[in-house]
Amino acid sequence: STSFRITQNPNPDLKWESTAMFNIGVDFQLFNGRLGGTVEYYSKKTSDMLYDYAVPTPTYVYKKIAANVGDMSNKGIEVMLNLDVIRNKSFNWNTSINLSHNKNEITKLSNDLFSTSRVYVGDPWIRGASGVTSHVVEEGYPVGQFFMLKCNGIDENGKFIMEDVNKDGQISDDDRTYVGDSQPDLTFGWNNTFTWKNWDASFFLRGQIGGKLLNNPRAAYGNNTYVAGANAMKGDDLMLLRENSRVSSYYLENASFARLDNMSIGYTFNTKKIDWLDKARIYVAAQNLFVIPVWIRKWSSSVARLAIRMPVCHRVSNRVTICRRLVHLHLVLTYHSNFKCIRYEKKKYNIVLDWHGSPFFYASVYELG
Repeated sequence: STSFRITQNPNPDLKWESTAMFNIGVDFQLFNGRLGGTVEYYSKKTSDMLYDYAVPTPTYVYKKIAANVGDMSNKGIEVMLNLDVIRNKSFNWNTSINLSHNKNEITKLSNDLFSTSRVYVGDPWIRGASGVTSHVVEEGYPVGQFFMLKCNGIDENGKFIMEDVNKDGQISDDDRTYVGDSQPDLTFGWNNTFTWKNWDASFFLRGQIGGKLLNNPRAAYGNNTYVAGANAMKGDDLMLLRENSRVSSYYLENASFARLDNMSIGYTFNTKKIDWLDKARIYVAAQNLFVIPVWIRKWSSSVARLAIRMPVCHRVSNRVTICRRLVHLHLVLTYHSNFKCIRYEKKKYNIVLDWHGSPFFYASVYELG
């Protein structure tokens, strides 16, 4: 026999979400059309977004009900410029660039009937942190808001230095806080085309500036507690950490990047003397040639494993702690100053040199694996 039953609370007021948008722009051309562009401002509001809200029982049959409550806004500006850099009979170079800045914000999550203060989302798969979320959806914050423990580095014992946000002397989920979001400050695209006699070439570069990303593979596999019977990601964390990875700002990185999307070069043959052929062109094209990420990792000044006096240093820390026996070593000199990073590698030794804007350098020796 076949049976049916209701599995959710009914809501006769359910409807599609709605969107209203306002934009104003200016198009212009200068210097006989050699320079042109568009500047546009927009404001977009999305209303009646759907979410499953908690409701009391037995007033309702089930504990949750789908309702149209949430609102979100997107405001920003877009700029497009087009320029004939060189324009003559034999050679032409045209370049165009587009820039965009968007401000995203959740403006409403509750009404008189249904309410929630925030919605926890994102469940990165990390052993030892199952069910711990990484993001929050909350009024006044953008989509992609990271909400997690704030980490200030790793101590000399290989433990995370977590910030006690609520000052209760313990590190728990109550210490999670806002640690940045994934929204970029600026997105851009840059296109160039060149023609010289019968030759032509072009390339397109795009990217973003600002925003953060969660390096989940590094958190999931860059830990020596996982080495036994599992894959591990080779890196600095593999030998430094002495505890399970945790969902924290330690694994947040700069999401800025630039990608060469495509590039081509071609040659068009002269077919005027061939009656049956209108046009012939041969070309070579490539896509996704490279990506330049700007992932900046902050190192803790307390990670000093073995002090070694070096001629390039002003002064070296005298704290000596060897974390493991030296087995398979390489020489790695790492210089950190804000967003600068220089690495030097050589066989036989494995030394990490950290500088933090003071006359002190911190050197460390550890095993890579």
